[in-house]
Amino acid sequence: MREKFREFYFDKDDEKIWEESVIVLDTNVLLNLYRYTKETSDQILGLLHKYSEQLWIPHQVALEYHYNRKSVIMEQNGSYKKVCSAFNAVPNKVKDMLNQNLSSYKKRHKEDVEEFIKVIKKVTEDQIKNLNENVVEYDLNKDDVIKTKITELYYNKVGEPFNEEQMKELEKDADKRLNMEIPPGYKDYNKKNGHKFYNGVIIQNKYGDLILWKQLLDFAVRNNTNIIFLTDEQKEDWWYDLKSKIIGPKVELLNEFTSLTNKEFHMFTSLGFVERHESYLNPDTVSEVREVSKDYQTVKKYEKKNRDELNGEYEKFPSRRLKIKHEYKTDSFKPDFLDSKTLMLFCSWFYENSSMFIKDNYKFTKFFEILEDEFDQRTANKIMKFLYSENLVKEDKERNVMVIKMDQLKTRVYMTIIDYTLLD
Repeated sequence: MREKFREFYFDKDDEKIWEESVIVLDTNVLLNLYRYTKETSDQILGLLHKYSEQLWIPHQVALEYHYNRKSVIMEQNGSYKKVCSAFNAVPNKVKDMLNQNLSSYKKRHKEDVEEFIKVIKKVTEDQIKNLNENVVEYDLNKDDVIKTKITELYYNKVGEPFNEEQMKELEKDADKRLNMEIPPGYKDYNKKNGHKFYNGVIIQNKYGDLILWKQLLDFAVRNNTNIIFLTDEQKEDWWYDLKSKIIGPKVELLNEFTSLTNKEFHMFTSLGFVERHESYLNPDTVSEVREVSKDYQTVKKYEKKNRDELNGEYEKFPSRRLKIKHEYKTDSFKPDFLDSKTLMLFCSWFYENSSMFIKDNYKFTKFFEILEDEFDQRTANKIMKFLYSENLVKEDKERNVMVIKMDQLKTRVYMTIIDYTLLD
């Protein structure tokens, strides 16, 4: 039995696998290093350094890491601004609450309330000051120490990309394979569109997971090695899920790997990795990885829920959907002046916050200030230049100001999101 069904006998709890395997990190594991505190990132990078001789990175993972790194840094910088803004609002909110709850005693306890608010303001100001100092001290936009350490870890350990001929060969097999829901990658197949053009080769985003898998298989065959794959993805085309409980990697993946390599394949999440090595780490590190992992999966589920809801709405009206695709395709934005990542970041943000912009002709300067606060000055400048190039800025002669054509912008953002999520 064991010889015929080897993949069903792999023991993930065997400590020897950490000595006898090459360790491969998924893009999301590398990017999550930017979502941890500096202390936790340093601890995990230190743990990876312990295995530095066993690390290897597929070209596809390295490519996606470099493409997505900046947007994750920007996302984290934006979180500091939001936290500071929320802290700033606390004293006034507390004051309003106390005035309301103590309305019958307001005159008698006016000084007590004011003194209490002063204490809260002082605590708030100190906390905001500390946060701002941390941002200045640990500004990854100016000095990305995480990238530096990752680059050092993977010196001479990066896989080769597929050339044009290899990519065409993969694509021939990919459509049949993914339509039959053979893992990995079939969950992205009908949901991801767009492509990257790199080293003279067109890389379709919908084939990303499969490219990674094929590069990993090729490496394992050439080097006759076991593989430990660390990923924070929890989609069903990677993991076997039974009643919402992850049991282990998909059997098809285990079988394909062992049949081609005659070696073992194991998968762990970042949390599984740090829990197995917690003796090397601070207790806070494991707790934070657990929290970030939970947040990451919540975001993924939220994105899937939104996408499924949009799909559900349009499935009710198939003729309307076809009509929209035909008539409005040109009304969606294209990643030309603005790169696709920034474009979708802006469109997603605007879509979620469009209720803020009720007036059609919204002041250009005011909109720029909001973008600058939400993103950063450089990104805000890029977005505003993009809107100008798309003829969404005009002069309001009555007010003698430049304004955004907000109604048109809402329509085009909406159509862009439909194009990117439904109509690929």
